[in-house]
Amino acid sequence: MVRRTLMMGVWVGAWAAWQAGGCAGPLRCTYKTGDVQRVRYTVHDTYWSWVEMPDEPATAKDGQDLNRQVSFRQEVESVQPDGSAVLRVTLDEVHVQVRKLLHEKETLLSYLSTAQKTESTSPGEPKLAGVTYRLRVAPDSTVLEVLDLDQVRRQVGETAEQRGVMSLVLAEKALRQMHEHGFLQSAVSPGGKAVRNEPLPHFMIKAQAIRQEYTAGSVQQSGAHKLVTVQGRGEPLHQLPKGWPSPPEPPDPGRTFLKNVSDMEQLSVTGTAAFDPAAGRVARDERKLSCRLVVLGEKVFKDRKLDQTKAKDEGILPTEVAVEETYELLP
Repeated sequence: MVRRTLMMGVWVGAWAAWQAGGCAGPLRCTYKTGDVQRVRYTVHDTYWSWVEMPDEPATAKDGQDLNRQVSFRQEVESVQPDGSAVLRVTLDEVHVQVRKLLHEKETLLSYLSTAQKTESTSPGEPKLAGVTYRLRVAPDSTVLEVLDLDQVRRQVGETAEQRGVMSLVLAEKALRQMHEHGFLQSAVSPGGKAVRNEPLPHFMIKAQAIRQEYTAGSVQQSGAHKLVTVQGRGEPLHQLPKGWPSPPEPPDPGRTFLKNVSDMEQLSVTGTAAFDPAAGRVARDERKLSCRLVVLGEKVFKDRKLDQTKAKDEGILPTEVAVEETYELLP
């Protein structure tokens, strides 16, 4: 009888811990057919380059400032025995602004699409509010498949010549960026740590991959919910993980040149996320990146016949990159 009482106490304690979200298993999304949630995803991506010469003011900055905000509604269409699900995602509102500066000449793309209107400084941009696409996702948020994406693009009106806002919102890479969460993919558990190699979060980083460490706290009350907070921190890997493809090159020759001839002075990759284990969903996920590259004048002018003393007076060309991403569950 005593043994039975003790065993019953163990089972009750384990059940209570599981109910509170304090189980030792990894954080995972749980899907239920018909569930609907609203999300706002934002990304702010900038890079700026300029020249600094001894005893002279720095030159004007060249670069780009990109802001993208997408509000969407996702519904669980079906759930498979392995816990994966098909999500039907509808874009509610899309706002994109791209500001470019080159030799003090500014170009600006501003785009807004809502249920009521679509406005753009670039003629011919399609209406994206109301567009629907479907994803097959795993419990760790990995996008297993983007379903019928080519058909969706054709319906919206994408052409080979016109890929402005479309390429920033409906490209497969952009969709994965919106829906995947590295801390879930790491299989971190409440109160534990996990380490995972991840692809470069930005093409200007002079590395082969990122070694990301995630640290999860215990389940804590936060308002009306009990949440697990996860902190992330990344370090550059300069050797390509076995079996991985080489990182993609920058999208234009100018930034390819800057990356190839630069030295990376500093890199910071951090993140903070909140997960609701009772509901099995991400409440918030914030990721930040900053990177500083520097080109020494002696590298740029290496083909000129300069002695070392003069070469050091050729100045430097810094490039600073910063990215902030936020995934936020809306009420």
